[in-house]
Amino acid sequence: MAANEYRLCMGCMSPNFDGGVCSVCGYDQNTPGDPRYLQPCTTLAGRYVVGRLVASDPEGAWYVGYDCDEELRVWIREYVPSNITRRQTDGEVQPLPSSEAQYKALMADFEDLCRAIAALPPTEKILPVTGVVPANNTVYAVYRYIKTISLESFLQRSGGHLSWRHTKKLLMPLFHTVTSAHRAGLIHRGLSPRTIHLDQSGALWLSCFSIAAARTNKSEISAQLFTGYAAPEQYSLNSWQGTWTDVYALGALAYWAVTGQNPPSAQDRVYGDDLLEEGQCPDMPESAVRAINRALAVELEDRTQTAEAFIADLLANEGSNTAVYTAPSKRSAPDAQRVEEERHRAEILQAAANRRREERLSPAQELDYEEGIDLMAVREAPRPDPAASVLQSMPHARQELEPRRQQRPAQNMGKRRKRKQKRSHPFLSWFLTLLLATGALAGGFYWIASNYLNDLLNPSSRPKQSSSSEVSSGESFSDDDLLEEGKVPPLVGKVASSVKNNKELSRRYEIDYVEKYNDKYEEGVIFDQQPLEGTELEEGGKLTLFVSQGAERIEMPEVVGKEIEEATGLLDGLGIKYNLIPVQNSTYEPDVIVRADREPGTMLDKNRDTVMLYIRESSDKNDDDDDEDDREEDDRSSSSSKGTVSRGKGGIKIVDRVD
Repeated sequence: MAANEYRLCMGCMSPNFDGGVCSVCGYDQNTPGDPRYLQPCTTLAGRYVVGRLVASDPEGAWYVGYDCDEELRVWIREYVPSNITRRQTDGEVQPLPSSEAQYKALMADFEDLCRAIAALPPTEKILPVTGVVPANNTVYAVYRYIKTISLESFLQRSGGHLSWRHTKKLLMPLFHTVTSAHRAGLIHRGLSPRTIHLDQSGALWLSCFSIAAARTNKSEISAQLFTGYAAPEQYSLNSWQGTWTDVYALGALAYWAVTGQNPPSAQDRVYGDDLLEEGQCPDMPESAVRAINRALAVELEDRTQTAEAFIADLLANEGSNTAVYTAPSKRSAPDAQRVEEERHRAEILQAAANRRREERLSPAQELDYEEGIDLMAVREAPRPDPAASVLQSMPHARQELEPRRQQRPAQNMGKRRKRKQKRSHPFLSWFLTLLLATGALAGGFYWIASNYLNDLLNPSSRPKQSSSSEVSSGESFSDDDLLEEGKVPPLVGKVASSVKNNKELSRRYEIDYVEKYNDKYEEGVIFDQQPLEGTELEEGGKLTLFVSQGAERIEMPEVVGKEIEEATGLLDGLGIKYNLIPVQNSTYEPDVIVRADREPGTMLDKNRDTVMLYIRESSDKNDDDDDEDDREEDDRSSSSSKGTVSRGKGGIKIVDRVD
């Protein structure tokens, strides 16, 4: 199976029939992938198509993906700890020679964790694992795709903090979900507003489980700890971790929701300090304040040990209506996400059908499209008429309104008769039609004379092709661009020299500069960074910056007078795109390049410029017959029946014949 036979955008897995920039997410399909991760269009187990890199952390990477069997968009999680592995050119992950034992042991932990999540009942609000795939000397977990926003974004949109009444209603189902995870033997160790998400129905989903080494400081791999939510024992290899570790994070979440502020780091706290004071939240009872402070206790013996006990402490008040906040009951009916998936499937099928009609594809060509692409909708599905639905559900109203509809034509007959008395002027209509047709014909002749004939008579004067997109010149990096300590600043679009000269940035991180050709950024400008902007990175962590070398240019060789096969082979070898244009001129020598629109020695943009090569069109009937089959085959593959098909480094192109 071809990796992208479904014609999907590798940025969002929406249908993308034309390639190039996606109209849904804006992702450019020609964007080069990071060599440290899987490249877009990679196929796993003959079933999953890997898209662009979404995020990375010390344990591995997240990609958007597509399940070809189920015809659904998915998330794909790859185990690839960056500080003990290297990526081979074929995509295989290889551990460093000194870390092979640690790599295999942690990979076993990762696989066990993913299979444990997959075994959870579907009623739990934990992002489900639908498949575990060993490949490329590592393991991949396939997660169900759910439309969500982070809890952090939700609180920002809600004014920065919530009352205790709304906090309890929002977080209590999450606390029950954590309790269920603990009963299944799972410890999250990374609960925070960034790893908890809210779906369209308002339900909270738990995601981003990791192995213990990825959430413990100074372990075999770099740790990802969320400041203020990581428990004190996560900063030491000699402390015990368990359900109480997640209880600390749950207390921090409750504190954050009612105050709108992140708790201080566990490393900066001392024994016996209470973060939440009585009266700080007006509608919060004293029992809830004490419950949150016990959950946030620094010492293990003072802290609430289980999530179940934490829930009981929060609700240990006479005024609390505990019945409202019990765990959600199990339902066999399909949830809102599955209903939306079905709606997506119908919308994508309709979008593909509309696209085929617009392109006027023949029945044989329609078979090339795969059906059932289920992801982001390209077009709005037609909405049902609310009046019609009301009438269908209310038969008495329908019977009452039907006679009124029948009376309307009779009531409006007098108006229609008056309108019919108005007569049109046929001569005036004919004259205006003739005038418009003459103007359109004159405009067409003018366009042909100013564009097409000028290129034919004097091809050397034709302006060079240019890209519609401007090249970014870049800006200097200053201390004002730095984010808070521990977060990676935005560096894309910055001049690399200004980044190198910034002492504070050099103090924080170990920076690696990788130079590559890029036609969208000027030479010396950073066009990509890993980790991405806003990612948490400890002091001394590695930061990779990709610096543009400018557009890759290559010198135009001498091709005039060479045989077609020799000339095109030369251009293909140099990576230069070209079009062959046949010209009817008996004085030209057949089967050779008679002229080109670029002079030898001209520097060409390898990705943007296309060279026009002019050849003599054969007048021999036998040659036409021999080439007829080839032209028909190329026409079918190009969905065109006019023009001559030429092949260059950029693929098949249709060029009209020049007479």
